[in-house]
Amino acid sequence: MGELEISVDTGGLIQTPPIDVNVADDGSGMPRGTITFVIHNTGTDAVTVTFDVLPDEGTPASWFRVENDQFTVPADAYVQAGVQITMPAEGGYERHHLRGRVRSPGLAPAVSEQGRFSRPLPPGWRLSSYPDTYLDLSYGGREISFSFHGPSAGERLLFDIGAPDAESAGWFSVDQTVKGPFGLEPWDGTFTWRVNVNAGALIASGRPGVWLQPRVDIEYFPPISEGDTSIPGPEWKPCGYWFGYGVEVGG
Repeated sequence: MGELEISVDTGGLIQTPPIDVNVADDGSGMPRGTITFVIHNTGTDAVTVTFDVLPDEGTPASWFRVENDQFTVPADAYVQAGVQITMPAEGGYERHHLRGRVRSPGLAPAVSEQGRFSRPLPPGWRLSSYPDTYLDLSYGGREISFSFHGPSAGERLLFDIGAPDAESAGWFSVDQTVKGPFGLEPWDGTFTWRVNVNAGALIASGRPGVWLQPRVDIEYFPPISEGDTSIPGPEWKPCGYWFGYGVEVGG
């Protein structure tokens, strides 16, 4: 009878899951991409399968369009299944994950490893953190540095730690949330925000850690309508985001 197998197509490259999927601006401000899955029928008979995707919590299913949700996989053969990704022009600044799933009557469903994607940064922009990816409090560290690298510009930048709730937000203090040409540092294309962690409060909460979604907003001034004599103040628009950051109690 055989069984079904499904995996993310890596183009022959050896990658450790989750598999990164490229998403790019299509020129109209809409980030788009394609992820391809490979379905393998290990059996000796052809089977008709139903294919769909399983996005992670918080990722709308409406972002995905399956090119073909039902097809036949010949015996001992491989068939590709494509999924189009379309993100909205705004929002969804965290990293997103999805899996492919394939089913057929009489066979156990098969689910792939994770693919992941995120909103692309503007050309020439880069974000980094230290320590990288996560901070383990059991080693004594109490500070995180988040750095923004981009082309020189005249706008100010606003940092948001991206704590999941009000309680955990109180465990982090930022040296200076707004930085820019009129801030304390010269604008040379790089800014660093230093975040101090109240380890005692986090440990006392009983939580094993907290998952952050830090981001940077950029200042802009909305256009003024003809005849409007008011002087609008600046607004903030998300422009950069880290792919999540973990702070763990450890030990």
